[in-house]
Amino acid sequence: MAHPNPLEWIWQEENLVLRFDMRIEKSNVRIECTLDAYKPEYLAEIHRRSFDIVRSAVNLVAFGSGVGYSVVFEHFVDVSGSQSMFSPQDQSLAPLCTSFSLDPASAKTPFGKMWDLVVTDPALFQALDDLIVSITLPHHSTVNCARAIEGLRHLIATPGASVSQAWEQMRDALRLDRSFLQLITDISTAPRHGNRAYIPGATATEIVRQSWIIMDRFLEYRKRGGTPLPAADFPMLTG
Repeated sequence: MAHPNPLEWIWQEENLVLRFDMRIEKSNVRIECTLDAYKPEYLAEIHRRSFDIVRSAVNLVAFGSGVGYSVVFEHFVDVSGSQSMFSPQDQSLAPLCTSFSLDPASAKTPFGKMWDLVVTDPALFQALDDLIVSITLPHHSTVNCARAIEGLRHLIATPGASVSQAWEQMRDALRLDRSFLQLITDISTAPRHGNRAYIPGATATEIVRQSWIIMDRFLEYRKRGGTPLPAADFPMLTG
């Protein structure tokens, strides 16, 4: 399966035209991107658009066959021809996780203790899963981040609380100003209702960053037995 002509995408923020050639043979996917200038920081956008093109073809096959096919890019070949393993990632997010550590030698809360908290609470597991999907699948960040944060709101709110009361309880518990939540909730409104209007990459990146911080604060809150975070250790976050 191949598209007969190169497909083009205009990257407005960088004023670049990305041209793609795609081929799928025996379940192996190859897509090439050509552009006038390349920088390593362009990879996230190239991946996003490459995934869109391949996924659109695979989704049509899935629709016509009733089979839930998926796409995984395994390797990336740069302009010099060097090949490397590929996985969706944003390494700037790792330092935002302070509620536990993946390093067994660290003095922070160990992974196993945090896993016990997450694995025994299906609602928390699903909220965390929504958040991770936001950096795994392109275009899912705004909706998934908002859904993850709203899921945390439900976990904090007292039974019978109204929506406005629940938001207030969440803000108080995690030391969040209303403005810190507004970007996440406001930008997600259109895509949640089927409006696929273009969202700049920088905006989506900031939504993920803020959501990561909120999730980390919630894990700290849950680790402390559900008591509001102390102001001395957790300054109020504002947008």
